[in-house]
Amino acid sequence: MNFGHTLGHALETVTGYRRYLHGEAVAIGMVAATRLACRLGIADKTVEQRVRDLVTRIGLPMKIPGHPPTALIRAMRQDKKVKDGQIHFFLPSRIGHVMIKPVNESVLRAFLRDTR
Repeated sequence: MNFGHTLGHALETVTGYRRYLHGEAVAIGMVAATRLACRLGIADKTVEQRVRDLVTRIGLPMKIPGHPPTALIRAMRQDKKVKDGQIHFFLPSRIGHVMIKPVNESVLRAFLRDTR
C-alpha cells in the first residue's frame, strides 16, 4: 500500500498536483524505491528490472523529473512515514516483499541527484 508513495506524494506536492495522476506519481516512486533498494544492497538488479518491466508494460512513467532534490526532500519530510525526523521508505527486498527503512537525507540527496 505504501510502496512508491513516499516519493510519489512528494512529486505530487512539488508539481502542485497538476502534472501527474496519483498512480503515475506512485509508479515513479516504485521504480525509484526499487533502485534505492538496489543501491542500499536490499534488492538485486533483477528486482529493479522486473519492476521497471511491469511499469513499462502498463504504460506508466518511471523517470524522476528534474526537480531539485532539496524540494523533493522537503516534501518528503511532510510524509506520514517520517519517524524521529527520518524519512522512511518501503523498499522491496524481492517481488512481493518490502521492508520499511529510514534513509539518511545525505544518501537520499545523492540518490536523487544521480537518478535524474
